[in-house]
Amino acid sequence: MRILLLNIFLLLFISYDVFCQNIVKIAISVDSEYALRGVKERYSKFTKNKIELHIASSKTLADQIKNGTQYDIFISDDSTITESLYNEGYIYQPKTFCYSLIVLWTPFDDEFYALYPQLILDPYIDRIAVSNSSNDPYGRRTLDIIRHYKLEKAENKIIFAESLFGVSKYICAEAVKLGFTTKAFVVSKEMQEIGKWVEINKSTYQPIPIQVALLRKTNNTKLSWALYSYLFKKKAQKILKRNGFEKFKKL
Repeated sequence: MRILLLNIFLLLFISYDVFCQNIVKIAISVDSEYALRGVKERYSKFTKNKIELHIASSKTLADQIKNGTQYDIFISDDSTITESLYNEGYIYQPKTFCYSLIVLWTPFDDEFYALYPQLILDPYIDRIAVSNSSNDPYGRRTLDIIRHYKLEKAENKIIFAESLFGVSKYICAEAVKLGFTTKAFVVSKEMQEIGKWVEINKSTYQPIPIQVALLRKTNNTKLSWALYSYLFKKKAQKILKRNGFEKFKKL
């Protein structure tokens, strides 16, 4: 009886272990999660491998990785954090697989396209939502855009949100007249019917790289590498472009 129970236990353990080996665990930053929409479903459908997303801020995920949390792949829009993890030996060389683009968004139906960028200085525009520039690459790029157009006088109108999701909350609540966010947000199913938006000219700022890297301590090297490689393939890049990202190329 004991032998039978032991065999059953070993069978269940092995089955569970094999099942887990078919799961690729991805640590992905909150603002980068939109990059995996569509790609995740298509990849899983054709490979039968499951993708498990663990979504948090890049800093939180980096801390988890350093503390031993088991992930297979790390995806982030903050190159300072990916560079730090690489230099400290936690991940392999990160590589950019797409770029995030910035748009100017209004919760109202105003046709403001022809008035941008001087619209920002208009007295009617009293509050502008921007992601916090101290801990977010989108906030830093937004300030670059404002300075490029010499709109520093409008900086006193800026309300800093904790993240891009904070900017979205301001827009959805109509608490601001304008907000700078990512194109992936405004074309998403949740947001595509809200207000109007205009894409910012890419020559006025550097599009934000979304980087992917394999963890050195992954238990699923083969499956992780397969998914990593898939992100650069033509089919995945088409989905990324449809989701509001710039396809991978040297900018």
